[in-house]
Amino acid sequence: LANRLALRAATATSKLEGRLAREADIRDAWHLTPPGEARGPDGDLLAFVREAVRLRLNGPGEIADLTGTDRAEDVAGWLDAGQDRARTHGSLAGGVAVLRAVLDTDDRAERAACLLSDIVLARTLNWKTVLPVSAQRMTKAALRDLIAGGQGAELAVQMRILASIEEAVRLARDLARRAEALRAVAPK
Repeated sequence: LANRLALRAATATSKLEGRLAREADIRDAWHLTPPGEARGPDGDLLAFVREAVRLRLNGPGEIADLTGTDRAEDVAGWLDAGQDRARTHGSLAGGVAVLRAVLDTDDRAERAACLLSDIVLARTLNWKTVLPVSAQRMTKAALRDLIAGGQGAELAVQMRILASIEEAVRLARDLARRAEALRAVAPK
């Protein structure tokens, strides 16, 4: 589940960053590059998202290593602000608050913004792992509206994240059903 979501999130983030890589291109950049060689921006993006899925939610050092140690204090502040907002307005509002805070600082940091939003969602919803759902249905226009403070922009971004979570739940159910079918057939 995490690997499939990571591939989808990497594809969406690639579009947010202005590259038009397809899912197959990103997957090939990851799997077909020999060890020790450069994967390129798309393979590196998938590596980033896959590393994010393996994060321990309580380790601020790991998060800072992934987003860049030069912004460790900013990251801690953004996560705290997002969690405070989530306590008062709900998990989705906390995730959107982090998106806005990161993008207000650097409007080209979509990758880090979506990662931190996913971390806030995971922490506030008591998920065991970070699931990369924030980027999956996000568009550059929605993020621009969010930064500009457009009317209804926060709600629109929350709806996009919620749709991604619903899609992840459907995928999890499908994978669980398939795994159960494999378990039933395996002894035979």
